[in-house]
Amino acid sequence: RPPSTLGRSVSSWIARRTPDELVALLGTILACATGTAVLARRRPGARLLARATVVASCLALVGIALRSTASPTQSGVILERAAVLHSAPHATRTSADSVRPGVEVRVLAESDHWVEIETEGRRGWIRRTRIGLLE
Repeated sequence: RPPSTLGRSVSSWIARRTPDELVALLGTILACATGTAVLARRRPGARLLARATVVASCLALVGIALRSTASPTQSGVILERAAVLHSAPHATRTSADSVRPGVEVRVLAESDHWVEIETEGRRGWIRRTRIGLLE
């Protein structure tokens, strides 16, 4: 069974972190969990606050994982047909601009089926299928 989109995003995000960043992130998570546990024990009325803090921390981590950014030096080439630039990673957000096939672009960010690119002073989102990433 292929991995889920969330699983791929998390794996991709983790793969781009250094061991020091991962240790710092784990330490922060453990500190938050310990602090909320202590807070909940000392003040029974604070249990709701402690639970909300844990939920907010989890949502923040999911948000960080989903906002999977590409490395600043990554580049790609537009494949086959011209790629329509979008102002946001949604099919309904189009612009009148496009990028010709064969043009090399700089990758700024990635999000599910979309890649944010910059080339020749133009910037926008294109569908991932329109670009071949270079290593």
